[in-house]
Amino acid sequence: MESTSGFYQEVKTLHKKLTELFSDSDGILNRVVWLSVLVGVVSGLPIAVIFFSVKDIIEGGISNTNIAIYLGLFFASFLLLWRVRVYLSKRAVSDTYLYLGEKRVLLGDHLKKLSMGYFSSKESMHLSAIMTQDFDMLEMSGITVLDKLYRVVIGTMVAFLFLIFINWKLTLASFIGIPLALRIIFSQTNEDSTESQRRQFVQGELSSNTVDFVSGIKEVKSFGKTKESFKKMNTSINEFRDCNLSLVRIKGRKIFNYKLALSVCLPIVLFLGAYFYSMTNEISLAIAVLFLIVALRLYTPIEDIGSYHEIYTIIKVSIDRMYNVFRVKPLLENKKIEKMNRFDIEFKDVSFSYDNREVLSNINMKVKEKSMTALVGHSGSGKTTVTNLIARFWDVNHGSVMIGGDDVRDIDSKELLSHISMVFQDVFLFNDSIMNNIRFAKPEASDEEVFEAACKARCHEFIMTLPNGYNTEVGEGGKKLSGGEKQRISIARAILKDAEIVLLDEATANIDPENELVIQRAIDALVVDKTIVIIAHKMSTIKNADQIIVLDEGEVSQVGNHSELVAVSGIYKNYWMHREKASGWKIAN
Repeated sequence: MESTSGFYQEVKTLHKKLTELFSDSDGILNRVVWLSVLVGVVSGLPIAVIFFSVKDIIEGGISNTNIAIYLGLFFASFLLLWRVRVYLSKRAVSDTYLYLGEKRVLLGDHLKKLSMGYFSSKESMHLSAIMTQDFDMLEMSGITVLDKLYRVVIGTMVAFLFLIFINWKLTLASFIGIPLALRIIFSQTNEDSTESQRRQFVQGELSSNTVDFVSGIKEVKSFGKTKESFKKMNTSINEFRDCNLSLVRIKGRKIFNYKLALSVCLPIVLFLGAYFYSMTNEISLAIAVLFLIVALRLYTPIEDIGSYHEIYTIIKVSIDRMYNVFRVKPLLENKKIEKMNRFDIEFKDVSFSYDNREVLSNINMKVKEKSMTALVGHSGSGKTTVTNLIARFWDVNHGSVMIGGDDVRDIDSKELLSHISMVFQDVFLFNDSIMNNIRFAKPEASDEEVFEAACKARCHEFIMTLPNGYNTEVGEGGKKLSGGEKQRISIARAILKDAEIVLLDEATANIDPENELVIQRAIDALVVDKTIVIIAHKMSTIKNADQIIVLDEGEVSQVGNHSELVAVSGIYKNYWMHREKASGWKIAN
């Protein structure tokens, strides 16, 4: 009972997990289960036909008519079995792929609604593995494994019920090894469970570390740090190898013992069949042959259950990891405001923390509509956080961020972001054409609109020098373009969007002087009649701002224009004086 209990619990748990996975599908799981049961029942028909035909042949009661009938029944039963299995395979595979394809999209939609804080957490490290490896496992094996389980279980039960009425002694002998084998393979030890879960975790870390290593390979090579940087990924590779070897050791031993327990049954059936037939005359030759055929046919699919045992664990872990992402609470959508009309910005008593580390403390500030506000402060003072909160990448811990007099938490997120353009220091371009990268801001834009935006962003000329012009592929992350070229394309994208609020985060940082001038002119075209919040260290940019807000350790230290702030002692005046002094430096001959 303990052996069958372990097997029952395993099937029950797997069924429960798959029920959770397919909970909102159109009855996919129930359809597969019932078809699997039907396959299990039908699979017993050929055995019955073989038994009665062999019985008639051995006992001399066979005729040409009976042979034709038996052959017809045999092929009919196989045809029925084949048709049901083909239908099951088609429905199981096609329905599963279609449904899990939709599930991937739903997970992607869910990720869009999460706070940016989630993507810097440890949990997000495994997103790549979840979206690829876990979904691949569920698509290829989720339903298939359950189908095999039910098919084997029902087929075994049908065979047992059929045979026990023929000879209960040989039936028990035929099936005696099955409970023992199930106990071996389904005895879940702590080591067994821990190693399976650890393997999935390490696989996720390996995927994440590989992406990091490949993405940063340019910097790694340029600084000659290939060996040091590969060390982290190499550690993950070794850990993944060790996990697999450990599982092979644990599972391999169990599977060997499992198959050994099943293989013992065949000699027992052969011996007892011969004994009952020749020594006690308890059974006929037909029955002895039947039990031998059944034993050969029965143990192969049961052996498959043991081979699939590790997949059961991986499927359960994959489902858990996927739903752990779904359980992350998204940013609340009140959607009280579906249309924005004003674009002034105000922070009211705003406090915000990253992982219990306070970044902003009781911030109060106002940005007038169609004005430029420059954020100034030391690194880590909270400048970038201010722009992220305006776009509602995070929600504040205390206070409120207002746009047009409305709390951003009350504004429909799609509506909010439709009125905000962002140009960052680190530009990301999709592995697509320049045309599609610019048009990303406005998918319905015509080619002429894209050209016009590119001209304003001062990138049309260099684009036309490329072999394929606007159809040139930029490579992953825009790696085929220079930093200045990527920056200008990102500005063209923002110009095409034509949003009322523009957030600029160090847009001209790390750019050579020649590109800086071109990019500055592109920015000038972008910000006409916009509400601008800019983070910059260039004094020419800061000096021309309508308002300068100085941040110091997460608090507003000073507010005013350039003339007002240089007239009083404080952080800004010191900052200005240092910059003025630095601008007078010359390289001596």
